[in-house]
Amino acid sequence: MERHLLARLARAQVESRTPSLVAGLVRDGQLRWSAGRGEVAGGEPDGDTQYRIGSITKTFSAILLLQLRDAGRLRLGDAVETHLPGCGLGSATVAQLLAHLTGLRSETAPP
Repeated sequence: MERHLLARLARAQVESRTPSLVAGLVRDGQLRWSAGRGEVAGGEPDGDTQYRIGSITKTFSAILLLQLRDAGRLRLGDAVETHLPGCGLGSATVAQLLAHLTGLRSETAPP
C-alpha cells in the first residue's frame, strides 16, 4: 500500500507542477500514513511542514464563486451584502470583490 501511495504522491506532484507537497492518509480519525516530496528550505517536507495558503485561497474562492455563477446561484453584479448580509461591504459587487476593488485590506492593522 505504501508504494502505491508514494507513486500517487509523485504523480500528483508532477501533474500539478508543485515544487513540494505533503500528503496524509487518515482512517478512523487517526493519521495512518504521511509523506512529502520536493524540497522546502533545503529539506524534504514532512507532516510538520507549514505552507502559507494566503494567495492560494484567493484562487479557490474565485473558482467557487464562478462555479456558483455558472450554476445560476449568483451574478457577478450582485451586491456581496445580498449573499452575506451584515458583512459591511455596502453596495460592493461580487465582481469588485474578485478584482480586489472593494477597499478591503489584505490584513488588519495590528493591535
